[in-house]
Amino acid sequence: MDLSKLTTLFSIFQNHYWQFFIITFVACIITVILTLKFDRLLKQHKLQKQFKRGIAGETTAKKYLLRNGFKILAEQLTLHSEMKINDLAHQYTTRIDYLVKKKGRIAIVEVKTGKKAINAKLTDTRRQIFEYYHLYRPDDLYLFNADEEKLEKITFSSNIDQQSPLYYKIIMTIIILAIPILLLYLSIILKIL
Repeated sequence: MDLSKLTTLFSIFQNHYWQFFIITFVACIITVILTLKFDRLLKQHKLQKQFKRGIAGETTAKKYLLRNGFKILAEQLTLHSEMKINDLAHQYTTRIDYLVKKKGRIAIVEVKTGKKAINAKLTDTRRQIFEYYHLYRPDDLYLFNADEEKLEKITFSSNIDQQSPLYYKIIMTIIILAIPILLLYLSIILKIL
């Protein structure tokens, strides 16, 4: 490029500086808006895909359960619960995929798809299943891997139910501390007699 062309471009830029600035500014704003819209569309597409996959997984689970002798008592069963935070009540709901019965035992079946969610060791999945266990107290609890059509029975450690409440611990402590005092009184009484 020769010097005269460069000088001409520079003089055009100098004469139309504000126009270049406005065009550049508008182009940046349009780019940001289009990027945000595209990102939102990608997220919506991903959610729709996950939703369709979830529906397909639940259909697969239903067929599997019926084929394997489970009676479906309820689908998408919702339980309204309450928890208190600093004595202030907060309402929330949980929704289980299937409430089933087999051989007289009531069970909850949670259906999962995807690479991560199907793992009961995954924190979110484990917490969700434990919440169902705590709220519904079913006889059995299952996690259904819809991708592999695999049903896994989940159990939680029995020490949850067998832990002594605090007042039992306090009473036991008092009894243990009282035994030596009682023995001392008993020995004094026996000496007197």
